[in-house]
Amino acid sequence: MTFHSTYRYRVLLLSILLLTACGGGSEETKETPQYTITTSANGGGEVTPASIDVASGQSTDFELSADDGFVVTHASGCNGTLNGTTYSTGNITSACAVTVTFETVEVAHEQTAPSVDILFPWTSSRTDADTLVVRGIASDPNGVAAIRVNGIEAEIQTNTSASLAKTTNTRQLSSTNETVENTEVNWQVSIPVSKPTLKISVESEDNLGNTDESASANVISYNLPSTFTLDNINNRLIGRNSYDSLLTVDLLTKEVSKITLTNASIETRLDRASNIEYIESQNSIIYPVWEENILSLYSIDLNSKEISSLIHHELDSRPVNITMDFSQSENILYLNLVYWSTDEGPGKSHIVKYVMETGEITTVANGTTASGKRIYSGDIAYSDNGLVVFNDLHGAWYDGLLSLAFDGSDLVTLTEPENLEMSRITVDVAAGIVYQTGTEGVIKVDLTTREKINISPSSEETELNFSSYYGSNALDLSNQKLLVHEWETDVIISVDLENGERAEFLSNGIGTGIKIAQPRSITLDVENNIVYVLDGGINENEAIVSVDLATGNRKLISKIKTLQDDGDVYDMVLDSAAQQLYVLLERREIIRIDIASQTSTVFSSSTVGSGVDFDVLTGMTLDKGNNRLLTTDWRLMALLAIDLSTGERTIIADSDTVGNGDFFNGPDDVEFDTENNRAFILNGDLGAIFSVDLSNGHSEQILDTCLNDDLEDVLVPDVGYLSRISFNAASRQLLIGARNLLSYDVDSNTCLSSSTTAPLDFILTDDNQIFAVGSNKLELLDFKSAETVTISK
Repeated sequence: MTFHSTYRYRVLLLSILLLTACGGGSEETKETPQYTITTSANGGGEVTPASIDVASGQSTDFELSADDGFVVTHASGCNGTLNGTTYSTGNITSACAVTVTFETVEVAHEQTAPSVDILFPWTSSRTDADTLVVRGIASDPNGVAAIRVNGIEAEIQTNTSASLAKTTNTRQLSSTNETVENTEVNWQVSIPVSKPTLKISVESEDNLGNTDESASANVISYNLPSTFTLDNINNRLIGRNSYDSLLTVDLLTKEVSKITLTNASIETRLDRASNIEYIESQNSIIYPVWEENILSLYSIDLNSKEISSLIHHELDSRPVNITMDFSQSENILYLNLVYWSTDEGPGKSHIVKYVMETGEITTVANGTTASGKRIYSGDIAYSDNGLVVFNDLHGAWYDGLLSLAFDGSDLVTLTEPENLEMSRITVDVAAGIVYQTGTEGVIKVDLTTREKINISPSSEETELNFSSYYGSNALDLSNQKLLVHEWETDVIISVDLENGERAEFLSNGIGTGIKIAQPRSITLDVENNIVYVLDGGINENEAIVSVDLATGNRKLISKIKTLQDDGDVYDMVLDSAAQQLYVLLERREIIRIDIASQTSTVFSSSTVGSGVDFDVLTGMTLDKGNNRLLTTDWRLMALLAIDLSTGERTIIADSDTVGNGDFFNGPDDVEFDTENNRAFILNGDLGAIFSVDLSNGHSEQILDTCLNDDLEDVLVPDVGYLSRISFNAASRQLLIGARNLLSYDVDSNTCLSSSTTAPLDFILTDDNQIFAVGSNKLELLDFKSAETVTISK
């Protein structure tokens, strides 16, 4: 055997021996280490288990059980967290210990800061005001020493008449005759609103010095422009909002910035600027103001932020409206002065031009062209070949496009009528394209070929519709969008110029989803934190919309118009247990809607259910204990009951056949007092509230006077204002919608008047919070200060 052979043999033999010694090369797994976790407590309770072995990398839970009169105040160790009575460790990598502290309830209270609830504003809301009232309650067994809102000390008033006990879903108001000084207090403070987004932080402190800052709310405080123009050079929108602030909006990021003017005054009348045009050569905007028969033009230099007066021009008479367009190539402003028909003559457009370089203003055409053709247009737009107009004020009967010669000599027909209604005109000058916007859609017209197409038919749009009232519109050339401000929903809608798709560009609202346009009634689902809104809709699209109170988001529940074409939606109530809504149609019909399936059926009408026929239904409420609806009929002058199972209708009280006592006529609304088995009826014709005993129909007038701060009676006969009431059984308060919003304590027979005008409809909660609907929004209203914040819009 050679040296190399001997060496290889010895190495092989050694390897075999080593493998044998190690178990022959098996894959035996090393055991996971176990670590012991121990616990300790100071008495007053126990920790289960007392100790435990846990594998490395794993976690475990301990249950903490306090003895009677004790609570858990502290737990630590093993990188754990305390959740209620359960302490969960982190992932274990070594032996460790959990330490738990139990204290008597009295000691625990001594270490706890006051609990705080914000009642106004809402947790997420919107305001247009410069200041905002923040109001709420706080409680602490050691006494509430101070409440500070964003660092400002709040006024504190001890609650001696009622206490609020918080439950999972709401607070219940319960009367009490015993109070501990400052155990529960009401607090209120007014704070400035200076930022686009305001965070409200509430700090509470008790008499022992314990503090807490967990209560908070967020408020959006900017108001977006409704009158605007576009600066396509700098890719921005420039406009005036309803509070007369001048703003810019980046078209890409949508970042909002406020322009602070150096010399704004009442004389410059930015608040009267219904139209704005951007001048590229000067980086300025120009706007008209007309008072009596004087037309004034002002410009704002966007570099210096100064307002300049350009001209004051005397007219023959005052126009009812002015529209305009600016020619960037000519540096000329064309204005369309609109006059309605009068006894002195037919309606007309007086079209003038203002030359920026010379400051001269001259007439192009006054009502007719030189060739004798009539001009009566609701809008005007510049094109290279002439001024584009249409020959009807609102575009309802003849909204075909016409081209007016620059010298006013003649009108040339461009397109035949489209019946868009309330048309507006915008021209892409470079492309030679006209965009004509109306309630029925957006028509795209090629000025060279005269070809036209409705690129965005309203019939194909379910949410972002154009109503009969809308404001500015302008072309975003960089992004190929048409921006249109829609008045009823207060949204700037973008229309894609290629495919016609509509999207929300900007909104003065809060929350997402279908827009609320003309709300008629609301109802509250406390358990699910939802408000249901009965909406008259845009263009008669009546619907029920749900509003998530946590987010303000809106969702369509049911369309109403498809069920009844000759009636108007008027009132709505919720059966929360059955999750069903009842909708009252003013013309003798009640519809039942299942919320889960979103299916609708006629519940009671002239053909469904037996009994007395409806005539003019006005109000409705639920008497769940007796399985019925209570409704008021204005023409029958009666209170009716409708069986929830059969739809059968019976009279509970009227002036002729059932019941006795004080006579009510023309009842407008009804609410149910479960505790006393009675109904409250609002009678607008009499300016009074009646109470009806539901067991025998006996009627009694209980209120016909309510004085405001000036000692004027605001509960007076008024069909137009007196229309709604809302009763809260917990607080025993009846809200009344009169000329002002009134609060009537039904037990003490006292009435208070708020300074706010009564909203369209409202709900009073157990916290005495008031949800209300305005023209296109859901609000929270503060009765004392009369301030409102928007919850969903």
